Amino acid sequence: MCIKERTVDGKEVFINVLSWTRIANPDNPDAPIPLYGGMKVGKIPPGSPKAPPLVYAVMASPEVLKKAGRKCPDTPERMNLVDLMCEFVEAMNPSLHLSRKPEILKDRDLSGELKDVWSAVQACRDKGRSDNGPPENLVVYTEFGPDSAPSYEQTIQQHQQQQ
Repeated sequence: MCIKERTVDGKEVFINVLSWTRIANPDNPDAPIPLYGGMKVGKIPPGSPKAPPLVYAVMASPEVLKKAGRKCPDTPERMNLVDLMCEFVEAMNPSLHLSRKPEILKDRDLSGELKDVWSAVQACRDKGRSDNGPPENLVVYTEFGPDSAPSYEQTIQQHQQQQ
């Protein structure tokens, strides 16, 4: 789904919410929801007369999005997830301050191109590998995730072992 928001100073913001099977499901309905991403997607093209809107990407497990995503009949539960996504993006981008008036776009699943979203994810993952640590704007599991989640280093080791 795609969430439309604005910054407190009125800039348009889109949050692309994607499912990713590599993200764990919460252990129970009351457990924190693991999220990945929060990174800014896309760059301003050189010579562009108008600055494009700010676009960010957040990933959650497919099960979480199936239960509380765009098609969830329980509006309060869906809006709680949307609020969590907005908080997550703000936490990953400390200079970003959202108006807290999110809207789920009914006519759009994604803002921008999916290839740009995955390029941003890959760039952050690659940066984490080359720096031997996570980049500042990338958190595999945040305070929103379960305490039992593997550390970034454990996740990288598991990924390397699978390859």
